[in-house]
Amino acid sequence: METPGTNLPIRFIPAIAVAAAVAACDPGTPAAQQPAAAELPVPSAVLDALGPGERLNFQCSEIMLGAAPGEDGESVRLTYSGQRLELPRTDAATGTRYADGEGNELLIKDAETAVLLLSGDSRRECVRSDRPSPWDRAADSGVTYRAVGQEPGWVVEVTANEGGDPPSLTAHLDYGQQLVEVLELQREGESFSGTTATGTAVALAVEQRECADAMSGERFPTAATLTVAGEEYLGCGAWLSMD
Repeated sequence: METPGTNLPIRFIPAIAVAAAVAACDPGTPAAQQPAAAELPVPSAVLDALGPGERLNFQCSEIMLGAAPGEDGESVRLTYSGQRLELPRTDAATGTRYADGEGNELLIKDAETAVLLLSGDSRRECVRSDRPSPWDRAADSGVTYRAVGQEPGWVVEVTANEGGDPPSLTAHLDYGQQLVEVLELQREGESFSGTTATGTAVALAVEQRECADAMSGERFPTAATLTVAGEEYLGCGAWLSMD
């Protein structure tokens, strides 16, 4: 039997438990709130925010892709390798998906990434790019036809001049070391010919068939043969306008 004044054992209660008990008894103390998760941009809004003439630029493996909203607001206009493709918006579990019945598809996952599938080809992962495609730049500048080739690298552009004047040709040969200009071209079907200011004969023959770049494998709708002073340059290209 314990005598009066005998000290009973003291049990120490952790401070955190005391604080929790006090908080539970105080109805005026609000519960701690977790910060709201940051909202990710809606993929479709990425296109909707573009102004007239603007496009998103993506690098999809070897393909530089341009994407702009269609006039109806429910489609996307794609430009790649000098070609154009319009795809309607379709249902998607995540992201914004555009696809047709021929195996072409673009899935915009977020503001920076997408997936491109072209008919008969494999899927390509795409990332946003600050650089527009040279094919889009050429089309925006009024170039009618453009072709490129390798070993040595070259590029040729044909521009339809205003006012009914003959088209002109500009070519950069040997990795840009040689410039060739023809101010007045004669056109016969899908071929062009003319002479430079110094009298050098130049001809560009275009053949409507699928053509793959010798280095990158990028596919184009036409094959091109550029002949300068009897020397041939083989490559691939595309019509950038319907003129």
